[in-house]
Amino acid sequence: MITEQYYPELFQQWSSNHYSEEQILNYLESKGVLQDHVEGILKQYKKHRMLQRTNQGFLFIGIGALLGLISCLFTVYGVLPEFRSFILYGLTGMGITIACYGGYLVFE
Repeated sequence: MITEQYYPELFQQWSSNHYSEEQILNYLESKGVLQDHVEGILKQYKKHRMLQRTNQGFLFIGIGALLGLISCLFTVYGVLPEFRSFILYGLTGMGITIACYGGYLVFE
């Protein structure tokens, strides 16, 4: 019988199988979990998912900022003059896009 604790391996299984909330409820009821505990486990699972999403968002923000910094430095110092347009517009655009996507993951 599952009690109200933190189960990262169970949460990982649900995430990898893309279980809906209804499927999780059915799974917990089939294991004999009390209704009071089911609500707590679902709440913990939602927190776990949001924490994963927030961490992934900060990772994307960091990657986008790094790309922006690299494109800025390459443009200012003229490291590859034949690729100046690509560096100035391409890398900067990719960096901004990736950072904005990371912000979306964090703040949504």
